[in-house]
Amino acid sequence: MVIKTSKGMKPVNQLSDSDNFRMKILRADHNLPMDKIIANPDFLKDRYSSVGTAVDSWPHMSLVRAIDTRAALDDCEYIKRARTGTLDFRKKYRPACSFLMKRFNDKLGVIKRNGALDVYVCEVFDGAYMAVDGKHSLAMARYFGYGNINYRVVDNVIFEAYFMWIFGKIARDKDFTRHADFFRRSREFRKRQIDSIVKEGAGG
Repeated sequence: MVIKTSKGMKPVNQLSDSDNFRMKILRADHNLPMDKIIANPDFLKDRYSSVGTAVDSWPHMSLVRAIDTRAALDDCEYIKRARTGTLDFRKKYRPACSFLMKRFNDKLGVIKRNGALDVYVCEVFDGAYMAVDGKHSLAMARYFGYGNINYRVVDNVIFEAYFMWIFGKIARDKDFTRHADFFRRSREFRKRQIDSIVKEGAGG
């Protein structure tokens, strides 16, 4: 069940999380350009949503910057958004700053060892990949100019039944025009992929 709030669509009982998509890896890729990675649907209203935006504009960047510069985390955009329910699909919550700092230090350790950061993505448009899991890693890589990223490409999760159901609920809602456009473009790309497969099959 999902309900429409003043911020966007919110789950009453969340049935899916990013861990569910890690089993559907199609291939690994170490050469995807960072500027081709975009934010996934967050089902927030247009004025709050980050859907389709580049890494530089994600609220995750504010968190990385705040921790690295030892600024007050309560003042960064990421924390403010989490507390108002405008960070992502989740309902508003108070992030544990100690946990966020631990994750930061763990990933920073990987970077210092020149290890690979794992990020899960799926292709949604021509040459554009949506972040499925690993947005904090992407933000850190962008902030520190780090390039050793192991992109694990998975099938397009937008077409999972759960997300299709939510897209159906907001399809004609004027508060979610950015999501409608994102879904339209992704659907058109999917159709071209299918048409190409069918054509190749008929030719064979």
